[in-house]
Amino acid sequence: MESPLQGMVKAFFDPEGLQRFVTYLCNARAPGTWDPVTATMLDLLTGRLQFCLTGAGLVPFKGKAALVYPYHMMTQEQRGFLRGALGKR
Repeated sequence: MESPLQGMVKAFFDPEGLQRFVTYLCNARAPGTWDPVTATMLDLLTGRLQFCLTGAGLVPFKGKAALVYPYHMMTQEQRGFLRGALGKR
């Protein structure tokens, strides 16, 4: 049986999902960030994966609460995964 974390990786970190996710995070960086692409990539590479949902969206990296992927940016498949994962709890 697949864990929620494994399902999240399949739903959000396939090539297309990862591209959408990284693009959004780079563009959502606070003004004045020295280099939004490098800062985002460093956060992704140093963050530990978690399955955490908030009122604003998915926070996939532990200790990186500012990296929120909002529900309105998710694909239908990604939202479907979240509904299914929540239904199993």
